[in-house]
Amino acid sequence: MLFRKYIINVVIALNTIGLFGVSISNTPVCEVFTPKSLYGDKVFKISFVGDRSRASTCGGVAWFHDDNYLATVNFEGGFICTYKFNKSENQFVPLQIVHETQDAKLFSAENVTFSPDGKLLAVSMNHTKKINVYRVSTETHLIDPIPVVILQQKERNVHGIRFSHNNNYLASTTVRGSSPITIYKREEERVKLISQLENSFKLLKPKSLDFTHDDTYIAVVYAANVINIPNKTSGLVAIFKFDKNTGIIDPNPVSLYQDNDNFDGGEDINFSPDDSCIFISEHARDRIIVHEFDKIHGKIGKRITELKNPEARLSFPHGLNISSDGKYLAVAHYGDDKFSVYLVH
Repeated sequence: MLFRKYIINVVIALNTIGLFGVSISNTPVCEVFTPKSLYGDKVFKISFVGDRSRASTCGGVAWFHDDNYLATVNFEGGFICTYKFNKSENQFVPLQIVHETQDAKLFSAENVTFSPDGKLLAVSMNHTKKINVYRVSTETHLIDPIPVVILQQKERNVHGIRFSHNNNYLASTTVRGSSPITIYKREEERVKLISQLENSFKLLKPKSLDFTHDDTYIAVVYAANVINIPNKTSGLVAIFKFDKNTGIIDPNPVSLYQDNDNFDGGEDINFSPDDSCIFISEHARDRIIVHEFDKIHGKIGKRITELKNPEARLSFPHGLNISSDGKYLAVAHYGDDKFSVYLVH
């Protein structure tokens, strides 16, 4: 087997946390580590988050094709990995590795998203102004390694990336320069820029974003850029109204969450399938935090719970994605170069 796998038996009675009548295991049911052989003699660049160092490795994760498959992107390695998920055994079988080409680089791949119809995959590229968009077969579940389009952003360091649930839009964030949020209109395999929202939170950068399932709101998680502001950790979450007819984000947030004592900023954000809560990867504190969300008023509510160490075995958690059936939470880890899956009931 190419990939090293660790399968963990979870005692739900001891390791679950209540969540609106639902529970989430605080211990992963599965962990999959990136094989070192894929890197060759690569020397990793080290960055500091607070007073801790880490490399940038397995950074983005996304379910696709009825949650039977999962993809990750690797920043330093410059590749996409896909897996078939055996739900009865909580095991992943390697399916495909997509390496960069001369025209479509994958070094600094930051995050990944699939269109809800399963036909397109978009990868944000941190060290460039580009987004690679690939065709995906809904029959073989394989990615065509030649992008159908490479989008060019206004600013460098593309970070967050997400398709809207109606398949009509692709949204991205950048963490350098004016760090705008960009909205693209999708028409089958054609993707064109339609609007931008400039960053109004000064030193904080929009790390990632997600749409509610009716595409009425966009949640954006902000954090200090560890490259521009060494050892700085702070952040906030903003909820914006989104016009799904025009593709324009209302510049005035409906609600904000900021708690400098208890929140150091996040790397990724994801709504639960019923939009009743928001999951955030808090990179600096090795936590996944969960907040209530009032969809009627667009308000961020109280913190419900969190995944934390030692049980959760989080190591600079970065990208995260909840399966469409709401049963599995996948988390990518920069620290020990893996992804983990947590069971949600």
